[in-house]
Amino acid sequence: MRFLMLEAYYGGSHKAFMDGLCQHLPHTTELKTLPARHWKWRMRSAALLFLKDIEEIEAYDAVITTNMTGVADFKALAGPLCPPVFLYFHENQFDYPPSPHSGHDLNPALTDLTSALAADCVAFNSEAHRIRFLKTASEVLSRFPKPDLLWTLEAVEKKSVVLYPGCDFALFLNGKKDFSIKPRCIVWNHRWEHDKNPSDFFDALSEIQRKRIPFHLMLLGARHAKIPEVFNKAMAVFKDHLVYSDYPSKKEDYARLLSKAHICVSTADQENFGMAVAEAMAAGCLPLLPARLSYPELLPEELHPFLLYKNREGLVSRLEWLLSCPEKELEKLKGLSSWILRFDWKESLVPLMQALEGMVLARPSSCSEMIRK
Repeated sequence: MRFLMLEAYYGGSHKAFMDGLCQHLPHTTELKTLPARHWKWRMRSAALLFLKDIEEIEAYDAVITTNMTGVADFKALAGPLCPPVFLYFHENQFDYPPSPHSGHDLNPALTDLTSALAADCVAFNSEAHRIRFLKTASEVLSRFPKPDLLWTLEAVEKKSVVLYPGCDFALFLNGKKDFSIKPRCIVWNHRWEHDKNPSDFFDALSEIQRKRIPFHLMLLGARHAKIPEVFNKAMAVFKDHLVYSDYPSKKEDYARLLSKAHICVSTADQENFGMAVAEAMAAGCLPLLPARLSYPELLPEELHPFLLYKNREGLVSRLEWLLSCPEKELEKLKGLSSWILRFDWKESLVPLMQALEGMVLARPSSCSEMIRK
């Protein structure tokens, strides 16, 4: 088969997913991308920009894209020769926390809805994401004037599947981590943006600092040119704890730094899979995560009481324990670097291939054959 891959926001988890698919799919792939910036403009313009660069849309067996491309626009403008479209949701705009500097804009959310309706197969990157999309979309659409649009969600649900994104863990699996080292090192390897809720993270560190519990700190997450002020303040407050603060340009350097950390903390308000946490776990870090979003799916259920927290008090008390307890008390938490391999490309590729090939083969004939008939 021949797949046309479209990524309108080629960066972060979007880039990793598309690159991994191109590398691992046993089919011919052709990838077209747009830079990872101006995301709202990408959602509105990507279909036009991609179609301008496609000579024969009917030459492909399927199109694979993510929700940064307006699929309804793409299929309408591509016309009847358009092959089936596989839509992958990394995030959705019905529940994406609005920036503190802007109001809530429903246009991207409605683009997500029409994209899901127009796509032939809709995949979410976790079960929590699929459930939350349907729930938050229902809440938003219920506020619209009658007649309502709730029927659209039934249509989306019928063709939706959960497909975890494949992860490439090869660089992170570097042997047993030494938890006898003190002070232990906490790592933040998430994007430096408001939806990752860095304020709660640094508030918890302030409490740990006030209790005079020693720790080291690494800040590795991706960032834009304009850094949120909370990070500038934190780098001053925790300067005596900070051992690294940059985003390595090479993945090998990023993996090497993760190998030196012990505890990966998330305080995110929005996370639909958790690629950064999965990579830290593969590198041997113990994750400390909120008991919400997709995070419970990343851990074996028996470890939820130890590594998931429900509120700020739970975050501080769990973090204090992970920093202070003897190494032998952590034995029951080790082995996560093996557990997380269930999300490696070797495991994730099979259900992805089944969904893609099933979507294509479900058609009685190709679009071009249908037109000729």
